[in-house]
Amino acid sequence: MFSVISWAMIFQKLGVFGRIRRQSDQFLRIFRATRGVANPQALASAGSPFSTVYAAGYRELQSQVGGSTGNPHPPKLKSLQAVTVSMQLAAADEVRRVEKGMSWLATTGSVTPFIGLFDALHRSLWNGVGHH
Repeated sequence: MFSVISWAMIFQKLGVFGRIRRQSDQFLRIFRATRGVANPQALASAGSPFSTVYAAGYRELQSQVGGSTGNPHPPKLKSLQAVTVSMQLAAADEVRRVEKGMSWLATTGSVTPFIGLFDALHRSLWNGVGHH
């Protein structure tokens, strides 16, 4: 039973990682083709986890420099660290979302050979005892 569930999860994760790779390639193409600071809505169409991280940084950036219309001086960034932290938190959320189920797969993959070995040993001992 563990084997069937594990293989199903492996194929599901292969699909997820393949989709993320394609979406991320699309995100990077759009991002690199954009001049200046790209609008997150334009990048969100790619569906990549990068879009979420970029949008978090963009929102923090806008909250710091946004609303300064009519000011003759260019807006100043109050805290680059706040933008960085916002992006790091979004990245951590994306990693958690993508890694969901991986610990189960790792545990199952490392334990099931021992369960199989124990089962084989148990059967051979049990059959050996029954024949005497």
